[in-house]
Amino acid sequence: MVIIMKFLQRISFNIFLTFFILSTTVIWTIIGSFGIFKWDARYLQLDLIVHLSQSRIWHNYLQVMDYLLIPNHSSLKMTDFYSSCNGLQHFHDVKILFLFVIVIWVICLLIFVSLLMYKKFTILLQINNNWLLFLTVIPIVLAACSLIDFDSLFAIFHRILFHNSNWLFDPLKDPVINILPDTFFCHCFILAFVIFELLVIVLLYVNHKKSRQF
Repeated sequence: MVIIMKFLQRISFNIFLTFFILSTTVIWTIIGSFGIFKWDARYLQLDLIVHLSQSRIWHNYLQVMDYLLIPNHSSLKMTDFYSSCNGLQHFHDVKILFLFVIVIWVICLLIFVSLLMYKKFTILLQINNNWLLFLTVIPIVLAACSLIDFDSLFAIFHRILFHNSNWLFDPLKDPVINILPDTFFCHCFILAFVIFELLVIVLLYVNHKKSRQF
């Protein structure tokens, strides 16, 4: 019975740790995406593509992000872009996903704080060190796949998260896609990779430092 309890404890902690790292990665990537978009809009000269000033492009991007991140914003309205029904549905799906991740992060943060208060986090971390090592491998594999064929990885990612084809935007029906090119999403993916790996490396360092004290 004791063995089973310890096994369940390890599994539960691994699940918690994975969701905490993933949700933290997503949130920091969302925050970082503002800077990435600002840079890409100028670097890719999106103003020449959509015939809008950089400030207008930025304004529309903020309208999209406000809708995605603020729960009580029930409808997406952009000043310079119209949207199809499928396009609006996809943005709604993304909004639900973002808010779900934020809720998961808050729950994980509360668990993390409680574990720290009761001085159990580092103990459990040491027991589950192999899981941390495993987590470092996943982003590396995904990064290697993206270097080979980012478009295919991007498509697979969307097929897993969204059970429809609304994410396939037609520029004629949803011209906002012209300011959200693949390069932007690729840069966000790179940022997510870096954040995820840094989080795991920090935890491994903490684990290693604690283990040397015993």
